[in-house]
Amino acid sequence: MQTGDRQPISDLYSGVRKYLKIWKINDRGTVICRPSEWPQGDWGYEVDLEVIYNVWYYMALKGAANMAGLLGKPNDVAEYSQIMKQLKLAFNKNYWTGTAYRDPGYKGKTDDRSQALAVLSGLADREKYPAIFEVLKNEEHASPYLEKYVMEALFQMGNEDYAIQRMKKRFGSMVNNPNYSTLFEGWGIGSEGFGGGTTNHAWSGGGLTILSQYLCGIAPLEPGYTTFQVIPQPASVEQASARILSVKGEIQSSFIHKAGKFELSVIVPKGTEAVIGIPDKGFSSIDVDGEKVWKKGQYIANKKVLKYSDQTKSHIKFKVTAGNWHFTAVK
Repeated sequence: MQTGDRQPISDLYSGVRKYLKIWKINDRGTVICRPSEWPQGDWGYEVDLEVIYNVWYYMALKGAANMAGLLGKPNDVAEYSQIMKQLKLAFNKNYWTGTAYRDPGYKGKTDDRSQALAVLSGLADREKYPAIFEVLKNEEHASPYLEKYVMEALFQMGNEDYAIQRMKKRFGSMVNNPNYSTLFEGWGIGSEGFGGGTTNHAWSGGGLTILSQYLCGIAPLEPGYTTFQVIPQPASVEQASARILSVKGEIQSSFIHKAGKFELSVIVPKGTEAVIGIPDKGFSSIDVDGEKVWKKGQYIANKKVLKYSDQTKSHIKFKVTAGNWHFTAVK
């Protein structure tokens, strides 16, 4: 999706398929956690390992199914889809307690990581979101690496206000440290870190991708950004901007979010199209570069943007071609 380059997928697919067949399913229908030198779901404590392994396996199957679909292998797609269907049923039967996901043999505190991953994988259906949200408000065990998935799950569940609040709380001391401009492997340095750790660790940068993809809303819809979206979830943030150096050129998204008004500026590179989303927060009208294109729930015919409809209800959406666009929504 990022590059539009299918060759690496073609090169790697047979190895992926061979590797996935190493994993076996037990008589409960869940994946068997294979012993290894370093069976790690994350560093730190309160790791519900069996639940995490099952989610990672489900997500790997989904990735393999996508690869097979791209490469024209319908029988493989059907095989992976059937395993996923059975695993989802077994996963929820064995691990869902009514308030959280837990391995019956796990005795620690409820693991925030496994709840978030269940959301992102699709193993957790929407009716479980309120209970999972309560867990994520009270449990903070993930490393900076796995915290990325907690934040992403919160945005996907529509809890972006708390996602920003939690991000500030967990990363605040690291970001505000006067002696470093980089992000640490653990939540602290030296004795405050996990096993010491480094002070410049790539795995702690997940929060930046979340801010770009969800807060500012930039993500590809078609391979290589031929079509992409700018659908910001601003939460309580008043102003934010992001730039993506895509294979099609630079994409920019910036918004100003104040009481009664939302302004969004977008740069769409040549040879691409974009779906633009304005948060549906009770606005009465939307203008594009000074021309009214939406009023009181109705799209207005115009020569600038096209109406765009899908199943989501959180945003009012338009489709645009290459250019510089400025949207203004008012109540």
